[in-house]
Amino acid sequence: MTGEALRPKLALLARVILGGLFVYAGVLKFLAPVEFAQEIANYRMLPDVLVGPLAVLLPGVEVVAGLALVLGIALRGGIVLIQGMLVVFIIALVQAIGRGIDTSCGCFGVAEEADPIGWPEVFRDVAMMLAGVLAWPAGSPPTEAAGGPAGTGDTVE
Repeated sequence: MTGEALRPKLALLARVILGGLFVYAGVLKFLAPVEFAQEIANYRMLPDVLVGPLAVLLPGVEVVAGLALVLGIALRGGIVLIQGMLVVFIIALVQAIGRGIDTSCGCFGVAEEADPIGWPEVFRDVAMMLAGVLAWPAGSPPTEAAGGPAGTGDTVE
């Protein structure tokens, strides 16, 4: 099987796995919003007034973006949302590790082990970002989703 023939299959696999992970994580967080709010607060990045709303909003965004990937509906938008969330998650993890904050990830709600965060979680999120790149629909460069090169509104050919 050539690379050209294999790419659509790998893209489908990447988007279903990545989307499924985000649906799973979002549902677990949705089922335990108080515990998830505490996990967010443990990172010490946000004012307390934003922690509760984020604990309620983020799981829904994760589920919707994940379903977009799994179902192939609004695929580019789902991938962009997931990639954006992963960037924020990586920043949160790295700042917590750098500041010596001893907390669990909270990435999969309270279902995960309560081990303290570390570099494996950062590498896992980077791997998920790579899966998002692989899941991007073939033949449509990422700049096309932003309206063309430098956001000019022109499409890339």
